[in-house]
Parts: sequence; C-alpha cells; structure tokens
Amino acid sequence: MTSTAAPALTVTVDDDRLQAFLKLDARHGAVELTAPSILTALGEAKININEDVRRAVDELCEKHQAGDLDEGDLLVARGTPVQPSVDAEFVSSESVASRSDTPPEQADDPNDRVDYFAQCRLAIVEEGEVVGAIVPARPGVPGIDVFGQPIPVIGTPHPLTVGEGLRIGDDQKTLHATIAGVVRVNPDGVKVADLLEIHGDVDFDCGCINAACDVVVKGTIRDRFDVETTKSLSVGEAIENCQIAVGENVAVAGGIAGKEHGVVTAKGHIVCKYCEAATLNAEGDITITKESIGSNIRTMSRLRIPRGALIGGTAHARGGVEARELGSDAEVPTRVFIGLDPVVLAEAAQVDGQVEKLRQSAEKIRSAVGPLMNNLKRLSPSQRERATELMFQADSLEGEADELIANKEAAIEEGSWHEEPAIAVSDRIHPGTILISEDIEFAPRQTLRGPVKIFKRRKSAGVPSGLVCQNLLSGSRRELPYRSHEVELPDPPQDEETTDPAEKSS
Repeated sequence: MTSTAAPALTVTVDDDRLQAFLKLDARHGAVELTAPSILTALGEAKININEDVRRAVDELCEKHQAGDLDEGDLLVARGTPVQPSVDAEFVSSESVASRSDTPPEQADDPNDRVDYFAQCRLAIVEEGEVVGAIVPARPGVPGIDVFGQPIPVIGTPHPLTVGEGLRIGDDQKTLHATIAGVVRVNPDGVKVADLLEIHGDVDFDCGCINAACDVVVKGTIRDRFDVETTKSLSVGEAIENCQIAVGENVAVAGGIAGKEHGVVTAKGHIVCKYCEAATLNAEGDITITKESIGSNIRTMSRLRIPRGALIGGTAHARGGVEARELGSDAEVPTRVFIGLDPVVLAEAAQVDGQVEKLRQSAEKIRSAVGPLMNNLKRLSPSQRERATELMFQADSLEGEADELIANKEAAIEEGSWHEEPAIAVSDRIHPGTILISEDIEFAPRQTLRGPVKIFKRRKSAGVPSGLVCQNLLSGSRRELPYRSHEVELPDPPQDEETTDPAEKSS
C-alpha cells in the first residue's frame, strides 16, 4: 500500500492499485473539503483524474457539506480490474440437467441459483443421447489501475477436451454419448464413465461399499454403512453417521447428519443442502445451500454458504469463506479460520527453536573437536576415532536442521492460498463468533451487519498487520480490533545427543 500526504489530506492506494482512498488528517483540525483541494491531493499522488473521479469528488464534497461523510477511508478513485480469462465450460443439455440426481434448490431470486452440475455433480446419460456442449475458452482483457497504467492479464484460458464415451455431433458443437454412464467434467475435459448405481439406500441389502468407479446412491447412506471410492459419489437423499472417503467429488441432494461421529472426506468438492454435527474434509470447495450447525468443516479451498448460516462448530477454509450469516442470536460459539493454519505457523516457530538448538550443538562440537582434528598425529587411534565420530555427528545435526527447515517451508507453501483469503458476509456476524486469520483474531462484541468483507492486511514498511473490514456497498473501510491467536503445541521431543556430545568430547 502506498500513500501521499497533503497538508490535511492523505491519499492511500491499495496494493492492487485498483482503489484510492482519501483520509482526513484530524491533527490539522476541521478540514474544509473542496473539489480543488481534493483534486490537488490526487494529482500529487499521481492518480489518473477522469470523469468518474471528478464525479466521486463532487459527491464527497456534497456529503461533507451535508455532514454525512462515512467514517474511515473515503473511496475517491477506482481502477478497471482485469477481466480474467474464462476457461472453456461444459453446459449440459436440458434433458440431462432436468433429471439430475441433485437439482438446484429454488432460490428467492430466479437469477440466484446454485448450479450443482458446475460443482461436478454426476449426471447419468444413455447411449446416443445429447449430453451437452462445450463453450469455448475466452481470453482475458487487461485492466487499468488508478494511476492510468495498464494491468496485464495473468495466465491463459484453459480449454476442455472431448474424452472417452463421447463424440462431437455433425453440427460440430453438441456432444453425444457413445456409452451409457455418468458425465464427468474434469479440469482437462469431459467424458462419460461407467458407474456403480444403488437404486435404494446403502444398508443391509448391499452392505458397505469399496469401489474404484463413480458411485450413485438414489436413497440414503444409513448409519455405520461406510462408502469408499476412488472416483465421485452422488447421493439422492442424505448421508447419516458413517465414514465416507471419496477420491473426487461428493454431491448430496439432501444433507449430511453426522450425529457427532460421521465424517465425509473428499479430494475434490463437497456439495450438500445442509450439514449438522458432522465432520467435512475437502481439498476443493465445500458448498452448503442452507446451513451448517455444530459441524467441523475443513477445506483447502473455499467454504460457500451464500444463502445460509454457519452456526456453531469450527470452519477452516484456506481460500476464504462466503456466507449470509455467521453465528446466531443465541451467540453460539462459532470459530471461523481462513488462510494458513495457525497450527502450521506455531509449528514453524517451534521448528525455528529446534533448528537453533541443533546448530548450537553442532557448533559446540566443532569448537571442541576442531583443534584436535588439526593435530591428529598427537591422538591415539581411539581418540582419532572418537573425534571423527563427533565431527560426523556435528554434520548430522546440521543435516537434521536443514531437513527441518525444508519441511517447514514445504508445509507453509502447501498451506498457503494463491491469493489473499477473505470472509464475505452478506447479512450479519453475531457475537460469539471468532474470526481467525492465521495469527490474529477478532471477536465482535455486537452484531456486525453486512455486506462486508474482512481480510488481513499484511505487514509492510511502517504499517503493522491487522484486520480490515470493508463495506461492500460504499467501499469504505475500517480497522477491526484484534488480538493474537494463541496455539498450544506439545513440547518437541528432547534428544540428549543434541546437547551432550560436545561436553563428552572434552
């Protein structure tokens, strides 16, 4: 973030250079905002002054005259964001979409619907049937920052290929199934694959399932009947208290009622209507269309409950959270984590301490044994052998320290998201909710009303890290009071050989 100061006005530009904010300096007393003074400050900050900026400045002046200015930073300029490249997309035919096992839930707004098929749900087709079509990829359009400079498009659009079980029709657009099976949309293409289909419930009639293909359950997976597959799982009704392990995606038309013990784990996405007293683990997105109550949710991507509430339990979404409501009027304890796992950060700090001790021990050995190694002729054979062993041990300690550092860096890289995660709430955040971003947390004492986006501001020159709340309607921002998030870890195992060998060598 950069800033430029005028006598009573400060212009601040976001790190992405797409928004410029005006801050009044209270140290100069009451400030009379005028269009010329604001435009002068913007010019000194090298902001590109166009008609939109002039209109925003006039609106700020009018609000200032009316005594109706928002608190905090005032948005005065917006850049044009990059229009990202759009990957090729598979669009299912009406006949396939209409009889899907997990139809979208009806929304209040007809334009606001959940497309379960886009979440990789399974769709069953017959041989020769028109499955759908591929919408070609579209390249992105560069943006322009608040300084008037271009922002390049990053990356290229990803195409989709036509895989096994499909052929392109005579019109060179539609896709036809060459076998009966399930449509699968993967990052690389579209194909029709064979599947295992259960027409009723998973219960005593079929027992537990361990498969290496797509599994479709028309009914419910009952208590204690576990399902494991290397492919995808589609459930027409619900999942009860059982253990589910899936190599790709899970789509549940009803809900997941874990009764405190049920666990659903997927290497892809999880989509369901509701989640109650269950544990969900996914490497992809977790989408819940109604609500989550008292559950333990963990995703290496994003948690999406756009029309529902997250009430009670714990949710950790590496890529951020989108929800209508967090917590409840009853102030049920609800913990929401985003970004890098605080445990990983705490373990990294612990590793730093271990590495320091290992290197100190290695240096102590070398300091004690080094002079002896320079006069090997004066040592007896047994003394030479012992000195050589100790030097080898010092090298081993250094190697152990290097390995700990490499493992720490790998854990941090694996646990980090490719962009700054945020918590976006459209309605409200209740007291009793704790929002944690890596090593800091915020606990609202009163209801925080949306639509807001909360994100961590990274530490930079002269600016400490913190939590920022941005109003998504006005664009205004404010700092949130935060505290350090404490993580308790067991003490690392003590190895006597890391402290004693140097002393023994003396």
